[in-house]
Amino acid sequence: MDERVAQGDLRDRRGVGGTDGAAGAAPAGRHRRREAAGEIQLERIAATLEAERPEIAVIDSIQTLFSEALTSAPGSVAQVRECAAQLTRVAKGHGIALVFIGM
Repeated sequence: MDERVAQGDLRDRRGVGGTDGAAGAAPAGRHRRREAAGEIQLERIAATLEAERPEIAVIDSIQTLFSEALTSAPGSVAQVRECAAQLTRVAKGHGIALVFIGM
């Protein structure tokens, strides 16, 4: 199991992070589903977002992502800018709330 998923499960058991004001509870009639992926290739991430269409996506450590369309190294200004721009376009096109986390 991915460590981030395990950490999220611990938060749920402790009642941290409720979405309806009550600790740990999901809104009535809604179920929480959390998935984590260790993917760093932009095109694969974008395809997953388009296929899964989550309500929210958190991109942790955006500086580690890279696009095969660019020759610069992951973490370069060009890579970070392109990855953020492409993921933003996908998110806007599918109504996905997107959160970027950097170093």
